[in-house]
Amino acid sequence: MPGFFDEHRRRLQALVAELEALEHEAGLPDSIAASVEYVEAKDVRRRYFGVSDEDLRKALIAKYREVTEEHRQRYPASIADTKARIAEARKKAKKAPWGIPAAIAGLAVLLASYLWRLPGALAAVTIALFLGRWYVSRRRLHFAEELRLAQTELHTEEQGLREQLQDPMAAPVFSKAEEQSGREDP
Repeated sequence: MPGFFDEHRRRLQALVAELEALEHEAGLPDSIAASVEYVEAKDVRRRYFGVSDEDLRKALIAKYREVTEEHRQRYPASIADTKARIAEARKKAKKAPWGIPAAIAGLAVLLASYLWRLPGALAAVTIALFLGRWYVSRRRLHFAEELRLAQTELHTEEQGLREQLQDPMAAPVFSKAEEQSGREDP
């Protein structure tokens, strides 16, 4: 799943960089942008509502909400990606990859019959049959292992999502109204 995680990491890094730039512009002494998952909500609220420029405060809150939303979207998007990989792995596991062994066997029989006539062709067929079965068996094992790994990954991602949903710290730090107004809700 490198594609999903690479894209997620790029988006997250871009958002964190933008939030760090806003925090620097606001004169905040140390950035919390890279560790939004681990900072207590009251500390973030105190820092951001302490910024006197209302437009900058709105921008900080909006960007902070974007970063936390990107963190929250990791599990649902990853689960969807993993389910697609499982469906693909199941489809591969059902197909027997006989194409490559059949092509090699055909060439071997042609070459052996040309060089050694009928005995060579029979020997090539026998060898090709055993090698083809070995190849198909190995590919099926590979597909089954790929499917098992994807299912394990899906279980892990679903567990992470359940934990995220049960985490009391996962509640949004800022409301949409606070983002729009730049002022603290009563």
